[in-house]
Amino acid sequence: MNSIQKEPIKFYAKQLRVPTFNNYEKIIRQLSVDDSYEQFLIELMKQELAERSVTGQKRRIKAAKFSSLKTLDEFDMTRLENVSVPLSIKN
Repeated sequence: MNSIQKEPIKFYAKQLRVPTFNNYEKIIRQLSVDDSYEQFLIELMKQELAERSVTGQKRRIKAAKFSSLKTLDEFDMTRLENVSVPLSIKN
């Protein structure tokens, strides 16, 4: 696809506020020859939704103004007196 066609895509993606649509070439490369336009559109929208989810999470963490980011993986469960360490989950 030439740059004359790419510019309107960038423009419309910006106007519609779907910036990940600019990465459509990456999705095209991942699709098989048998995939339809609908499958392409689904994959494009999945990518946009995933990106919005990540961006929203980052925005909420920033808005909370935490002094540092902590996760449950880092939490020391041995400090809790009345809580036993959970058993490992067997698959």
